[in-house]
Parts: sequence; C-alpha cells; structure tokens
Amino acid sequence: MKKISIFLILFIFCTILVVLFRHNSEKEDEKEIFFSKNLEEKYTLHSPKLGNSSKNKIIVFEDFKCPHCRTLYNNIIKKIDDGIEVRYVNIAFLGKDSFVASKASHAVYIYAPEKFPAFHDAMMNQHTNNNQRLQFTEKIIDYEIDKLSLDKYKIDKIKSTYKSKNSIASKYANKDIKAGEAMKVSSVPTIYVNGHYIKNKSSNLKEFKKNISPYIK
Repeated sequence: MKKISIFLILFIFCTILVVLFRHNSEKEDEKEIFFSKNLEEKYTLHSPKLGNSSKNKIIVFEDFKCPHCRTLYNNIIKKIDDGIEVRYVNIAFLGKDSFVASKASHAVYIYAPEKFPAFHDAMMNQHTNNNQRLQFTEKIIDYEIDKLSLDKYKIDKIKSTYKSKNSIASKYANKDIKAGEAMKVSSVPTIYVNGHYIKNKSSNLKEFKKNISPYIK
C-alpha cells in the first residue's frame, strides 16, 4: 500500500512538472509569434537604433539601471558587426528615475541622433560609489547632455523636452513601457532577433552569435 502511495505521489509530481514545462514553452512560443506579427511596426519604429538593416534587426528590451543590461551592452551589443540593426526599447521599470532617463535618451535621439550612441553609452555605464543605489537625477542627466558638444539651442531643446510631461519624448518613453507590457517582458535584458525570442543567455560575442545564428538572414 505504501509503495502504491509513493508511486502515486511521484506520478502526480512528474505530471505537474510536465504541465508547467509545457505551459512555459507555450508562453515562449506565444512571445515569438506575437512579435513577428506586431512588435516591430506597432512599437519600435520610433525606437533609438544603431546601424541600419532591412534584413537583420535585434530588439533589446533594457533599463539603464539594470547591471545585466550593462554587461550585455558592453560585452556584446556595442561590439556587433555592421549589417545588423539594433533597436533599444527602454521599459524603465526599475524606478521613476529610469523613466526620466528613458525620456532623455529619446530626446537626444530626436534632436541629435548622431549623438545618441555616446549618450546611450554614458547612461548605460553610470556607476555609484560604496554600492549605493544608482539614481538618475536631472543633474546627472544634464551633465551627460552637456558633454555631447551640441550648440546651445539643441542642448536646451533636449533638456526641456525630456523634463516635460507632455513632450514627444514622454510619449515615446510611455510607448516603450507599453511594448514591454504587451510582450509580457518580466526581466531585462530581453532580446528578439528577426522576430525570434532568444532564450539562451550569452556571456560573450562569440556565444551570442552562435545563439542568434539560426535567425540571421
């Protein structure tokens, strides 16, 4: 009788695991299908981007305060070869200041797109002393904007735009958040390549290229 009970418990346990695995797998598949039909046109046409390609597009969901996003960016994304377009969707879910930083990045891309790579790099590589929590204050953001070597008109325009609640930069930053919600992005970085959700994590560029190679045209 005891043997039967143990067998029954094990059977139920294994069944639960199979159901959970299948459910998670189906969720991943749903992500991929939904992306290929809707994400690019609906959510990322406004997105800041690096490179230009009609064939190969990488969509990176990120947050400037995310240390894993910083690692991905420094070790992989910024080293990607020409011929691949990278679009950044900042879902700004690590604090209100993340949203402000996202608005600033959109403002820079709107008024000085040629300076966006430098600004994105600076924002992504912000650090704190003594393990304090990183906070994007207007002072920090303004300092990075001032370093872009733009004329005063553009500097003032970028600053006033990102600080406004009703600006185009605010609209785009909110659109990024909606994209993350629609795609059920629960953690960053999350990556799509030509419509395919990249499940495997990469620690370096070589490994990343291997993981995305089935989807590169």
